[in-house]
Amino acid sequence: MLRITPHTHLFLWETHLTKPNSAKLFHTPLPQGRKQQAIVEQAMAKFPKVLRNKNIAQDFLKHSFTPASKQWVYKGNGKSGTTSTKKFLFLLEFGVPLSTHLKVTTDINPDVAAHRLGQSGVLRKLIHIDNGIGLLDNALTLTTVRHPTKRAVSAFHYLCQSHEQAHVWFAGDRLRMNAAVRFDWDTDPHTAKGLEKFLDYIALEQDQGPACAINPHWRPQTANVLPQILRPDLIGRTENLKQFYQDIANRLDSPLPTDWDMPHANKAAFSQSWPDVLTPASMTRIRDVYAADFERFDYEP
Repeated sequence: MLRITPHTHLFLWETHLTKPNSAKLFHTPLPQGRKQQAIVEQAMAKFPKVLRNKNIAQDFLKHSFTPASKQWVYKGNGKSGTTSTKKFLFLLEFGVPLSTHLKVTTDINPDVAAHRLGQSGVLRKLIHIDNGIGLLDNALTLTTVRHPTKRAVSAFHYLCQSHEQAHVWFAGDRLRMNAAVRFDWDTDPHTAKGLEKFLDYIALEQDQGPACAINPHWRPQTANVLPQILRPDLIGRTENLKQFYQDIANRLDSPLPTDWDMPHANKAAFSQSWPDVLTPASMTRIRDVYAADFERFDYEP
């Protein structure tokens, strides 16, 4: 019997928890040291051309999540609805909304609980599963993407928000921007000039270091997702996540009610003003920095 909560517009499957594996959690200790290294080496051996060093392999495995049922793998992609998607997948897997409240002093995300699922044994990162990379062959593979322009502007405002709070979140990048592109943290935040400098900083990081060293909130999405490895069965566009969630539910044989309403997590305060900081110069920079994203995920510049 399906019961819909009137206040949250979320639903609880009263029979869902009787499904095989639906309420299973991970109970074994996380592999450490040589065991974890072996998991990384397994991934590198399977995809040597893409996972050509340990840093790239570790980064991919650490941001890929699966439940104990192992029926799906979600590859996180910063600033593309990852918090909302993890909350939805929790609901779909366990039949109850993620209602745990949590504050983490090193994170400015108000819905940070969703990003602790992989550390609690509710979900598990592929880097903590023996031959985790092998799950991609059989599980439903999922990821989310966003229009590169909106994502870049959202990431910029998010970075500026961390400065306004004098937060340790993104502190290293704020210091590097201050030095490398002369970003003035007194006058440049949330401005068109500041966005141009932010994009100059990303371009500089791309030119001088590996993509996996760039913060995943503004790293090119192709470098986050590595679609040639993930081979996603379903790609959710942030512009229409509700359809993505419906598609997941259908593929997993857990259809949603027609009046289900999708919640939005970690909603940005500047989501409605993103065009205000765009200039012809910043648009050119975005097309250059995120050229691969426009092409691979079929977005118009």
